[in-house]
Amino acid sequence: MKTLKHPNIVEIKGVIEDPEISLVMEFVQHGSLQSYLKIHKDTLQEENLLKFAFDVAKGMEYLGRKNIVHRDLAARNILVANEHHVKISDFGLAQVMGKNGYYILKTSRELPIKWYAPESLRDGKFSPCSDVWSYGVTLYEMFSLGEDPRLPDCINDQDQQELLATLESGTRLPCPPHCSQTIYVKLMKPCWQTDTHARPTFKQLAEEIQNLRILGHCYYLTDNDGKSCALLESCI
Repeated sequence: MKTLKHPNIVEIKGVIEDPEISLVMEFVQHGSLQSYLKIHKDTLQEENLLKFAFDVAKGMEYLGRKNIVHRDLAARNILVANEHHVKISDFGLAQVMGKNGYYILKTSRELPIKWYAPESLRDGKFSPCSDVWSYGVTLYEMFSLGEDPRLPDCINDQDQQELLATLESGTRLPCPPHCSQTIYVKLMKPCWQTDTHARPTFKQLAEEIQNLRILGHCYYLTDNDGKSCALLESCI
């Protein structure tokens, strides 16, 4: 993981082996996106959230090229550098995929199942496609401004079998209040296709986000340092 170099991935600076193995991570000023969403919920605009979504998609696209599946993508594991730039962190569950393009869970441990795809819950199978599912849940967190992603009709979403049965019945997270139907239909719902091959790739998601930013909004697009701004006119 120390070799990962990308503007949307938290850099691992080193490893401490004594008294126990610990990672030395890059300092990211504003902490977790989960907390940031709640603190700034009254001032965050849709354009901020779309930029965050774009950053995460680009970081995840990079991980896929490196043959890494994250397995714990969630707002709590995204760090905010500034109002235009976020970075993916916490690689404690990350795994290098096999030649077949996926990883099979080998040990029993507590897992963030509310973010998991049906194939992960049922078969312990993780791939870029299951990370895309988790990304959709993370988008729900973003556009609900930090709400817990509680699945409707699932009484106990900590019960893996009940959660799986609810998902397999076709139930999905609803469109968050104040989130546009366009974002819900074009970004979130496609991530939750039961057929893994029907889900978009992170490259496709990043492209769709840019289309939404360019065609549907009038504001500044920025690079990952919050610089090089260009004002685009709305096409609506």
